[in-house]
Order: sequence, then C-alpha cells, then structure tokens
Amino acid sequence: MYYTAMKLEIINQLDQLNQRFYKIVAPVFSRTRKQPWAGWYKLQPFLQSIAHKDSIKIVDVGCGNARFARFLKAENPDLTFEYLGLDTNSFLLLEAEKELKSLTITHQLKQVNIVGRLLSKENILTETYDLITVFGVLHHVPSQKLRKEFFLSLYNSLAPGGVLVLTFWQFAANPKWQKRALSPNKVGILDEDLETGDYLLDWQKESTAVRYCHSVDEEEIKQLLLVASEAKVTRFEADGPKNTENLYLVITKPAPALARDFK
Repeated sequence: MYYTAMKLEIINQLDQLNQRFYKIVAPVFSRTRKQPWAGWYKLQPFLQSIAHKDSIKIVDVGCGNARFARFLKAENPDLTFEYLGLDTNSFLLLEAEKELKSLTITHQLKQVNIVGRLLSKENILTETYDLITVFGVLHHVPSQKLRKEFFLSLYNSLAPGGVLVLTFWQFAANPKWQKRALSPNKVGILDEDLETGDYLLDWQKESTAVRYCHSVDEEEIKQLLLVASEAKVTRFEADGPKNTENLYLVITKPAPALARDFK
C-alpha cells in the first residue's frame, strides 16, 4: 500500500469534517442504533476469560449512546464492571448518560477528541483496563501514522491478560457505499492529499452530511499488529446482511507467568 505523509492541515480538516458530520446526524444516528451488533455475541468467550475478577474495568472508545454497555448488562447479568465511555459528540454522550443511569451501571463519560489527543501527544487513556472496545472508530482516524499511534496507545493501556477489541468497517467494495463516495475536491481537498483507502462518503439520508472514512487493508493490519507481536489475536467477520460488514480483531495481552516454587 502506498501512503503519503499526510499534512497536518489535512488531518485537521478531515477531523473537523467528521465532527460536523456527527453534530448533524447525532439525533438520527442515536435513534437508529439501539440494537447490539451481531458480532458482539461472538465476544462472549473473551468476556468470560476476564470475568474471574471481582470487578472488571472497561473502556468503550467511541461509545455513542452506550448500547454496548446495555448489551453487556443484558447478556452478562453476573458480570460486575466499571464502565468508561469516550466520545467526541456531546449529544451522544447525553444519550449515553440517560442509558447508563437507567441501567444503574457504575460509569464515567468523557468527551474526548481522539485525533486531537493523538496530534498533541496527550494520553487517550491514563489507566489500564481489562477490556477496551473500539467499535466503528478506527476508520475515522486520518493517516496511517496516527492510526498506528492510536493502536499502540490502546495496547499499552491494556492490563495483562486483558482484551482489546477493534473493528474495521469493510465498506470499500460495497456498491451501496461506492455510490456515496464523493470527490475530495467537493470539500476543498486534493486527491493527492489523501492516502490509499481514504474516502469521503455522503450521508444521503435525512440531512446532507459528509464523513471521512478509511478502508484498512491486510498490509496495514499487519503493520498495526507488529506492536502486539506477543499477543494472541483472533479475527472474524460479522454484522450486516451477509455478516461481512466488519472485521473484528480480538487481541488478548499475555498475563504474567506465574512464579514457580522450586523448593
């Protein structure tokens, strides 16, 4: 795959484009996204692998209206967990707060601009977590360089024995999304300012809105996983009419070896 060194002003422009997109569509986005993803049910064995703790710490990066927390509560009623939800959109965080209060889940919510944190070299997470989920987020992070830094920061924030779940939206070959792809010139960006796999997609629903999305290929996934070479990686496809909409990577960080008694 060929990558340019994406200019800082282009990264900021794409990030602002996505923030405007979610500001416009957040109400309908939340209203139409109440049901769990099909792929979440395949995560149950991995949840059980960390459920032995009295309470597990979970961070949901790009939490939206916190429907993953609802899924956890419904499907794992005996699981005790502390939930941290991060999102850039204030409306979705308000929706998440209402949801979490109704479910009586111990929680915190924070408004965080992931791209801004990466550019300023600020830590996205300041603690370690037993479960880190990143659903539908990575394709909104411009530039291969920032995506690698994002992945590294997530993996470094994973507790030993913890699980990191990432999804990669596989939209590029879908005719539905091909029809919604726009020329970058429509938002004042040149083709050569973008990397291979970068797209601008028109919402084409109740409102006019444009978002930046990146389609990750196998080579980029390989590069991302270099920083987690000691981890166990499980992958599967799920979601959508054909169960191929998202590629899931489930990354389990090794637990420290138990000390042995050689008396």
